[in-house]
Amino acid sequence: MPLKTSHTVELVGEQPAHIPDGVYVCRFEGYLTKYMFGRCPKLYLRFSTFLCGQQYMLDKYYNVKEIVGSCGAQGKFKLGRRSNFYRDYLRLFGSFPLTLDQMAVWEGKCFLCEVKSVKKDAAGDELEADLQYSKIAKIIEQALDTPYS
Repeated sequence: MPLKTSHTVELVGEQPAHIPDGVYVCRFEGYLTKYMFGRCPKLYLRFSTFLCGQQYMLDKYYNVKEIVGSCGAQGKFKLGRRSNFYRDYLRLFGSFPLTLDQMAVWEGKCFLCEVKSVKKDAAGDELEADLQYSKIAKIIEQALDTPYS
């Protein structure tokens, strides 16, 4: 009788990007709101960059005070005046308009970004190589002359 193969576990989701630490030109691709660990409201800014002809998607994570309505792409949120996102926004764009869509200013823009590898989990334990990934540690400045131009 032939052996029956059964797969009880299926690994889902895409493998996160893991590229060498450094400074890269990254293009803003969009944003989403999400609860991390089911209760911590977060803003994810999504960027793309190219390395050796291959495109990689990287995220910059921010804490927000509250997610307004449903989570997801183009989600609404509230943030504190001392939040890291507010500070970066003012540093990058100079002002924070209260009457416009504040996220529209990101569209079509490229930035110099410091990329770092996440090598430890929340408890400080070393991650296996397959679980390590890259994230944007800092958005340094707008990049005016880019390969995306």
